[in-house]
Amino acid sequence: MAALVLLAVSGCVAIPTSGSVTVGREPADDVEPELVFQPSGPGPDATPEDIIRGFVQAAIGPQNSYEVARKFLVPGLAEDWDPNERALIRAGQQSVVVVGENSYELAFTAIATVDETGLYTPLQEPTPTRVGFTLVENDGQWRIADTGDGIVLTEQYFNDIFEPYPLYFFTPGYSHLVPDLRWFPSIATTSTRLVRELLAGPSEWMQPPAVVTAFPEGTEVSLVEVESGRALVDLSSEARAERISMQRMKLQLSSSLASVPSIQSVSVSIDRTPTTIEDLGSAGPVVDPQVNGSPLVVADGVFGFASNGAVEPLPGLGQHVADLAPTAITLSSNESLAAVLNPAGVWAVRDAEEPVLLDARVGLVPPSIDTANYVWSIPRESSSEIYVFSPGGESSPVAATWGEGGTVVSMDVSRDGARLLVLLDSGQGPRMIAASIVRDDAGTPVRLTSPVLELAVVPGEPVDATWVDDITVASLTRPVGGGDAVVVLQRVGGQSEELGAVAGGVRIVGGNGRSNLRVLTATGEVQVPRGSGWQRTGINVSVLATQR
Repeated sequence: MAALVLLAVSGCVAIPTSGSVTVGREPADDVEPELVFQPSGPGPDATPEDIIRGFVQAAIGPQNSYEVARKFLVPGLAEDWDPNERALIRAGQQSVVVVGENSYELAFTAIATVDETGLYTPLQEPTPTRVGFTLVENDGQWRIADTGDGIVLTEQYFNDIFEPYPLYFFTPGYSHLVPDLRWFPSIATTSTRLVRELLAGPSEWMQPPAVVTAFPEGTEVSLVEVESGRALVDLSSEARAERISMQRMKLQLSSSLASVPSIQSVSVSIDRTPTTIEDLGSAGPVVDPQVNGSPLVVADGVFGFASNGAVEPLPGLGQHVADLAPTAITLSSNESLAAVLNPAGVWAVRDAEEPVLLDARVGLVPPSIDTANYVWSIPRESSSEIYVFSPGGESSPVAATWGEGGTVVSMDVSRDGARLLVLLDSGQGPRMIAASIVRDDAGTPVRLTSPVLELAVVPGEPVDATWVDDITVASLTRPVGGGDAVVVLQRVGGQSEELGAVAGGVRIVGGNGRSNLRVLTATGEVQVPRGSGWQRTGINVSVLATQR
């Protein structure tokens, strides 16, 4: 946090919410027409304060590499200033303060950052920040002679100017695509910047071998052009590889560029030579795995999917699961394995086989299952003692370095099997983190990546957390001072929003997107989001289970 503040003080500029702007359209072929702000350049005989205010306002116009903002800088700085180095998102008011002869500071409160790679990081608490400016007279007009790289935006302007773009990488076995969310201004150069960041590799918390890329080391992009909905991507000679690798490269490109509205297809050339690359088709990886749309529950001693007020027993393992009197259940994607928590510990139930007790430790949190059918288990009071249990029942530890101290509230593996979501109750309040999973050559999880990704969570008592889809999670928290549990939706690598409160909420389970979120109350009601609130489904259950 201190480092972030020091960086902000050494350089950045800010955008006020006052002043006039006009709305125009970006004259770019590779970006669909969007809302675009067109700020004014410096006026004649403007005061130093006017120049600073005009400069920071001009940063809402990213088109043509922030051409208008550069007009407020002396010639040398106008060439060297890098607006893409960093963005600070602020809340509340800002002010310009005179600190010396021709020296000024901009004071504001930062709530999040976006680094040069497009990685969004929410600050754990609003942080007072000051940014310095030095001005000189240039041909009788004041201009900025010294300020650091980057920009500062209000949250509203950030939402208007920046867009989320997931970059896609593979799980080590190439069975799933895993998104790595980045944020960039939606302008003419966005597609080129996306490809460059894709080639540069995943964010630090997702570094290989947790995820992998098909692009050979040293591959660079020389050109990205968009014509009639097709992106033409020219790669360097390092991209030449065998057929399957080329197909995977094209898939990463097309998946990562799919968020650019004007791009419908991707063609690849190498050293300006067109290359024909067939799609992977049915041999391709899974993207954002989906689950059964009906809630999976235990009601009146029956374990199965609820529909029209009744529960259809799950064939094979359904009765065995119900007989364990479970308090929590996770079902594998092929519905052949259930990880069950009851007072005796964590059990594995497979098809029609007798249940097997995997973990008899005291105080376990609800277990999870990954794509290789490893069962994950951890005690509430021992945040470093994660164990996984193979399909054969063998146990092995998973090394984690997210810090000691605090109680584990919930643990949930993503449906692509690449990431782990953990909700903690620390001495400083709730903490929610995401970490990528590193496996050995046999596919056994051995450790979590470090550093982890810190996610936003509201103050209070953490209750539960879940994956909503491949890029979104949700948490359930009782606010400070009591009251109904609040649901917060959080992009992994992005912003969060509250989805209202659920009276007596004790568990939250994800489905297919935010509309399929479900919350279980202490009285056994299952509620779903409706508009800005939550609505009863009419289903009363003893357990609301998680589907993988």
